[in-house]
Order: sequence, then C-alpha cells, then structure tokens
Amino acid sequence: MKKGDLCKVIKHEHTTDSQLGDLILILKPLNPHGLETVYVEGYNLIQQRRHHYRVAALEIVRPTDKKCPKST
Repeated sequence: MKKGDLCKVIKHEHTTDSQLGDLILILKPLNPHGLETVYVEGYNLIQQRRHHYRVAALEIVRPTDKKCPKST
C-alpha cells in the first residue's frame, strides 16, 4: 500500500468503535528502518479522523471497468 491508495476496512480490530466497511485514504506507510510495512497511517473518510491500521485489516478498493452513464 502506498500514499493515496483508497482502502476498505475488512477486519474488525478495534475494541471501541467498529470501522468495518469504512473507506480509508492511505496517508503514509509506517515502516521504520525500511522493513515490510505492517501498519499505515490513514484518514477514515466516514469518521473524518486519522488512525493507524494494520495492512492485514485493509483491502485496496479498485475502480470498476464500468463507465458511468452519460447524463442527458
């Protein structure tokens, strides 16, 4: 995952408020010493707050190949 990726929370890992299904914009990977990225800092678009997320709890949202219908 890299800065700017749009992700969806697919695993409930917080004990307080569930973020399952929320959309997250990745702000930066949190990988000290250049090791494999396990955590990222992201902005929750639903709650409008920054959080740290485990990469395993997120899934990158890919755009579909379908085109939007033209408005008339």
